[in-house]
Amino acid sequence: SAVISPQVSVTSVPKPGSGVGAVPALVSFIFKKLPERFKLFLFAAFRNKLRYFISILCIVLTMFLIFTSVSFYTAKNYLTAHLFEERLNYDAQVFFENVVDAETMQNIRASSEVKAFEEMSYTDAVLHFEGAEEEVLLNAVEQYGSLITLYDTDGKKMPIPQYGIVLEENTAKRLDAQVGDYIKMSFSFAGEQFEEELFVNGIARENAIFTQYCSLTQFKKIVDIPNVTNAIVFELQNEASEIPFGQMIYACDGFSSVAFRRLQEEDVNENFKLFDIGIYLIIAFSLLMGFVLVYNMYLMNLSEREHEYGLLRIFGMTRQELALSALAEELFQLVSRISWEQYVTGSRNNSKFP
Repeated sequence: SAVISPQVSVTSVPKPGSGVGAVPALVSFIFKKLPERFKLFLFAAFRNKLRYFISILCIVLTMFLIFTSVSFYTAKNYLTAHLFEERLNYDAQVFFENVVDAETMQNIRASSEVKAFEEMSYTDAVLHFEGAEEEVLLNAVEQYGSLITLYDTDGKKMPIPQYGIVLEENTAKRLDAQVGDYIKMSFSFAGEQFEEELFVNGIARENAIFTQYCSLTQFKKIVDIPNVTNAIVFELQNEASEIPFGQMIYACDGFSSVAFRRLQEEDVNENFKLFDIGIYLIIAFSLLMGFVLVYNMYLMNLSEREHEYGLLRIFGMTRQELALSALAEELFQLVSRISWEQYVTGSRNNSKFP
């Protein structure tokens, strides 16, 4: 008579047409070939899916806060360095209430504290383009000057064109204007109103929002006045020249205000001190929060598996093997959490939204 083994008698027979797919069958085959200890390791690593998900969330949140804080800190340092070390090459900028007269210019040229200077003109203006308008500050500077440097949207130095206007990139976006467009500019200067249509000759990456540039040649052509200088930028001999230079410039007719680049940079850095402290605190809090949460879950995991570890010890597993198994589980989970965090962060950075 036929003998049926107990193992065969309890084995389910698949129904015709209900075969297992190729991928699940492959996974099942590979899993059966794994060592028993590795199977135990996989079961332990994913035994509590909710806790595993929460730990991943903690790691992701911690790394997100750290990366965001470091990004803000790096961006702040880049912007200040770009402004004070690359774009503004002068030591002082002086503004006058009216056009500078010949006597003042003669005193400036005769000053031993001044190494070089460049004339400029500034005025408030309104730009009009296809129904949109923007209130801006227009700076007319020397075409081949070296004390003010402009950079294009690719971060490359760009010259001041002889004719036309250079728009600041944020203003260009709001107006939806591009290089090659013609925009209308209206402004008042020396008590008169002017309106001119200008060719957009470039778009500059500018830290000072709403500041647009053109050459003094272009500005003089619009207003038809030979002398339009109402501001001057200076390169001084050294830092010790600031006080005697300030005394000289204060005595000039029509003097309005003076801004020293060194003092401006110190003020900016002083104002950012609280910002830097806040960044450091966020990073420290993120690290502490991540460590406490993950360590707490690790202790809970060990406490819940105390009975399981006892059984494994009874079946012959040594303390060293238990410790290595627990360490391998935590390292595996840590790597998977960090990999998931990198995926989330990378997806966010590659998106079109900030």
